[in-house]
Amino acid sequence: MKKFLFAFAILSMAATSIFAQKKIKGEGFVQYEITDFKSDNPQAAMMKSMIVGSTMTMYITDEKTKTSSNMMGGMMVSEAIIDNKSNEVTTLISAMGQKMKSTKEVTEEDKEKGKESAEELKFTYDKKKTKEIAGYKCYEAKTTDKDGNEIVFYITDKIQFNSSEGTPVANMTNGLEGFPLEFTVSQPQATIVFSAKTVSGDIPKGAFDIPEGYKEMTPE
Repeated sequence: MKKFLFAFAILSMAATSIFAQKKIKGEGFVQYEITDFKSDNPQAAMMKSMIVGSTMTMYITDEKTKTSSNMMGGMMVSEAIIDNKSNEVTTLISAMGQKMKSTKEVTEEDKEKGKESAEELKFTYDKKKTKEIAGYKCYEAKTTDKDGNEIVFYITDKIQFNSSEGTPVANMTNGLEGFPLEFTVSQPQATIVFSAKTVSGDIPKGAFDIPEGYKEMTPE
């Protein structure tokens, strides 16, 4: 469970978007919310109230990509900002009163590893299984990761974001016919559902600003 929480925080949402059913191409953002969490582990199950409602937001432009995670009502906030021109990733973590920042180079090896992991996934589609998410009609896509965990997506072809090779957005969508607005990850310890609540073709002002007050640390 701790491993999942950390992974979710490093990866590295409210009203239905007014852009519902509008085709989005290029840049924009999607905010996901954990809408369900199930576990047979009693200790993990007790964390449901803290985990459900946590958010993950992806901001995408040609030059930069940002993944922002907000967990447990803001008790843990993490952001990863990737500058596609300088090939640097800045990670910000705010947890339990501590604010930490690290910056590292995104190497070609890093990009290749992410790309290879994404390319290993094989998808099956069922266009008869549909649901409306954030105002978009989506259909089902399924895959299984290298650890044997099943991931069920609901995707739309009305959203096409630009994303540089090796970024989380590119890896997440690599091989999919459309952009995922919902995904359910089934792991041995838990099943988590992420569902998009806000979709927009605009980037909020200051979305990529790096605030002050963070202690500079090494990535390690």
